[in-house]
Amino acid sequence: MLFLLRKIRRKLVQKNRFTTYLLYAIGEIVLVVIGILLAVRINNWNTERTEEQLQLKYYQNIITDLKKDSVHLTRILSGFKRRQTNYYAIYREVSTSVEEADQPVYDYLLYNAQFAPTMIKNQQQVIDDIKDNTVRQLINEYSENLTSVQIAIDEYNLCVYDLMRPYTLKKKVWNVENVFQPDVYAFLPEESVIDQASKRKLFGDEELLQILAYQRISTGFSIFELEGMIKVNEELKQSLQAKLDD
Repeated sequence: MLFLLRKIRRKLVQKNRFTTYLLYAIGEIVLVVIGILLAVRINNWNTERTEEQLQLKYYQNIITDLKKDSVHLTRILSGFKRRQTNYYAIYREVSTSVEEADQPVYDYLLYNAQFAPTMIKNQQQVIDDIKDNTVRQLINEYSENLTSVQIAIDEYNLCVYDLMRPYTLKKKVWNVENVFQPDVYAFLPEESVIDQASKRKLFGDEELLQILAYQRISTGFSIFELEGMIKVNEELKQSLQAKLDD
């Protein structure tokens, strides 16, 4: 009887040891799993944090280039407005054959416009990596507006290249002496290439009035698109800045 009791006790002890070992092993496995999950979560958090910082850096770089675009757009807009003012003065002078008290600058008839915003070009790779769909949509809208401005300015330049410059050459109103000043080989921003005396040949010329009307319309189209572009530029900068400030 005593032998049987001892045998039972040994089995219980062995069973308890097995249970203890099993629980210990399960505990170890649980701890390892928890450790792995924590490591994965921390790694994911670090990755997300790094990506978030990278996205914010993208926004800041885009804002920097948008500010450069804003200066460029504002300067071009100012130039077009000066042209437009002169076109009205030239129109009054040519249509009435009476010289203006404040002499209009006929050289403005010959000026082309350079349109070279840099944000889209500089940040194209960055734009492709932006995760926020709202930001990507805003940038795409900005790009579409730039295309509209380019179309308007191309229309203006077409008038200058294909109509106004050939017209002034045909009318022989260029100031050759000013163009060929001794020892001056660069561009002549301070000197008129339109001879002020010869410009009277243009007074009352219906062909000039027609070209001038086209030039005035294409200039107005450019002004309209540029003003809209500057507004879109400002809205995009504010939206990106809000992302940085969050």
